[in-house]
Amino acid sequence: MYTTARVIGVRSSQGPNGEDAVAEETRHAFVAQTPEVFVYDADGNLTSDGSWTYGWDAENRLIE
Repeated sequence: MYTTARVIGVRSSQGPNGEDAVAEETRHAFVAQTPEVFVYDADGNLTSDGSWTYGWDAENRLIE
């Protein structure tokens, strides 16, 4: 499930007379309502994604 979040970006630059010019930009983004947690083994294989559990053999082949 996803929700929207307000994202604010700030840009700065120098104006023609040497003054600093700052612009703020507000947008919305979709983010997961509950944080997703990924777990990996020592070989870098994904073992859990918060919903499913994965098993790997000695040759790094997915077995479960």
